[in-house]
Amino acid sequence: MHDFFRKGWRRVNLSGYSIKGKNKEFNQDYFLIKNNKFFISDGCSSVPYSDLGSRMLVHGASVEQTLDVILDSADNLGLEPESLCATLLSGEVDEWGISLKMEGDGVVIWKEKDCEKLLFYEVKFQGNAPYYPIYNQLGIQHTKIGQLFYNSKEGGSGSSYSYRNSEHVYELNWYWKRNEVLNLEWLCVCTDGISEYREQWPQIFNIL
Repeated sequence: MHDFFRKGWRRVNLSGYSIKGKNKEFNQDYFLIKNNKFFISDGCSSVPYSDLGSRMLVHGASVEQTLDVILDSADNLGLEPESLCATLLSGEVDEWGISLKMEGDGVVIWKEKDCEKLLFYEVKFQGNAPYYPIYNQLGIQHTKIGQLFYNSKEGGSGSSYSYRNSEHVYELNWYWKRNEVLNLEWLCVCTDGISEYREQWPQIFNIL
């Protein structure tokens, strides 16, 4: 855990946790916390060695390598380009706020001090076939529509969905400004698997 807000207005701790999926030989999810930045990747379960690909994407992104460079590294290791079929979520914490970028699918869940229920954004793709950043380098045209689901402070329960029409969502960016961070109790960035337990979110995140 790290203390990033050194000007005295707020302390923010970063930590992470990952569980290997059932019937999976290797964990295809990977995360890294590096100084005031964090990176999360979810490898495609149907692609061989995507567990290695997700790790390469994360470590490459952490040193600002381009996807072309990461692709060359995979080739040097004898990996097929498709091994890099993985989503990428990244964020940064500084004295001005918290920024977050999502490439592919995933879930962002947070709790505000002045709101009893959990708030979230979730990006889902048709057929559970998300966009992967490496598709551009591989010349793959992704045709599945990505949709953004979310809830709000007003009305409904913490597990209710509202729908915002947003076709072909490939990349989304969020930013919590300093005053918004002050109102945060916690913020959790997850791969898509967490949505399977949506009804249990209040119990799961009670530990935070």
